[in-house]
Amino acid sequence: MCNLMDKETNLNEWRLKMDNFGLTKERYEQLQKEPFFKSDEQIAEWIRTYGAEKINKGYDFFQCSGSEVIIEGAVVVERIDELFFFETDFDACRQAEKDRVAFINDIPGLEKGCYVDTPENRKHCAEMLEKYPEYRIENWLTPDNSEYYHIYMSVFGETKDVEFQGVTAK
Repeated sequence: MCNLMDKETNLNEWRLKMDNFGLTKERYEQLQKEPFFKSDEQIAEWIRTYGAEKINKGYDFFQCSGSEVIIEGAVVVERIDELFFFETDFDACRQAEKDRVAFINDIPGLEKGCYVDTPENRKHCAEMLEKYPEYRIENWLTPDNSEYYHIYMSVFGETKDVEFQGVTAK
């Protein structure tokens, strides 16, 4: 089998050995259409970076860091932005659920369907909510200020029909 890290690998030969670089036909064709990926060499570079499995899924597991996250240090699912497979991280999480990734949905005050359900992540999230009550979802998610609220409630709560990007959530 060809070594993916070998810069001298003949890409055509490798592609024959591993159909579409190990990507599903759908993902490979999708990448070929994206202006960001101008060549098979660029696709191969992304496979070296993320691996074919993660590129096929279009999302990865990340540990939260930075000011845009709610619970620093928690593990979440996020889309791989450069792949353009999902509109939002929320969409990537819904796909991850279909792929049988478990999310924490039963800790009061914690955003449902976002944080990956592991014993360590549960403990960390619970501790952070205790230490920082302002992180509790009811303290930042209000129905009158957020399109996200309507999407979130259409999936996890009881609301009227909500249309988002041409799709009606019931």
